[in-house]
Amino acid sequence: MSSTDKVAQTPSSVRPGERLSSVMSALRARGDAMAPALAVFVAREVARALHASPPDGPARRDLTPARIMLLKVGGVKILDAASEVDGKPAGGEAAYRSPEQVRGAAVDHRSDVFFLGVVLWEMVAGQRLFAADSESETLQNVLMQPIAEPSRRRDGIPAMLDAIVARALDRDPANRIASAEAFANELDRVLAETPVADQAIPTLLEELASAPSKHDAPARDPAAAYAASRSAAKRVSSGSRFYRTIPPPQPPKIPMPALIGIFLIVVAVAVTVGRVVIRHQQAAGQSSSARSVSTSK
Repeated sequence: MSSTDKVAQTPSSVRPGERLSSVMSALRARGDAMAPALAVFVAREVARALHASPPDGPARRDLTPARIMLLKVGGVKILDAASEVDGKPAGGEAAYRSPEQVRGAAVDHRSDVFFLGVVLWEMVAGQRLFAADSESETLQNVLMQPIAEPSRRRDGIPAMLDAIVARALDRDPANRIASAEAFANELDRVLAETPVADQAIPTLLEELASAPSKHDAPARDPAAAYAASRSAAKRVSSGSRFYRTIPPPQPPKIPMPALIGIFLIVVAVAVTVGRVVIRHQQAAGQSSSARSVSTSK
C-alpha cells in the first residue's frame, strides 16, 4: 500500500502529516534547520512528483511550501492548489515565484525548478531567502537580491549541494537546471553519499510535536534563558538532525606568558638597536676629530 493510499484511508479527524511551511517555521523558531540530507530527500520527492504531473496540471499552480505535506507514514505529497489545510489556503506566496513569473514573461517547467531551489535553500539554511516586509520588496528581492550559498548560512552543508542549489536558482532560465526530473537526478547524487533513514520524516514530525510551544513553556529568568541559548548553540554532533548556525569569528587569544615574552623581545631589540646607533655616532665623531687634527698640522 502506498503512502498516498494510507493517507486516503486516514480518518478526517486525524492529521495525516504537517505542511512543510509549518515544519520550516517551527525549526526557524527554535533556531534550527532541517538536516541537509533530509531536506534533499524532500526536494527530490517533490521534483519527482512534479515531473510525473501534467505540464498544466494542478500540482504546478501556485507552488509554495504550504502545498507540500510531510506525511506521518513517511514520504511527501503535493496538495492541490485549491485545497485547504487547517482552514488556510495551500498556496500563493510571492517569495516563491520565479524571476520570469515576476516579470510576466513566458513560464515553463524551469519555473518549478526555481521554486524548488528556493525551498531547498530555506530548508537547509533555516532562514527565508527572498521574503520581506512587503510584497513589492519581496518581488524586488526575487529579481535582484544576491543569493549566498546555503553553507554561508549554516554549517554541515556539502559543496555539492551548494552547487546544485546555485544552478537551480539561476535567474536566467537558460542556465538553470533544465527540468524537475534533472533536478531530482542531481539530488540523487547527494543522497548516494548521505542516505536518509526510512523513518526520518516521521521522527522529525514527532520531535516537533513533542517540543513545548512558547505558550506551554514555563517562564524563566533572563539569565537562565541566556545560559540555555548559549548551551544550545554549542551543541553540535555529526549525527544530529539539526545544525547550529555558524558562530561569528572570534579574535585569537594570546596567553599572558606569550605576551610577556613578546614584550621582552621587543625591549631587547630596541636596546640593541639603540646601542648600535650610539656606537655609530661615536665612531663618526672620532673620525671627524681625527680629520680636524690632520688638517691643522
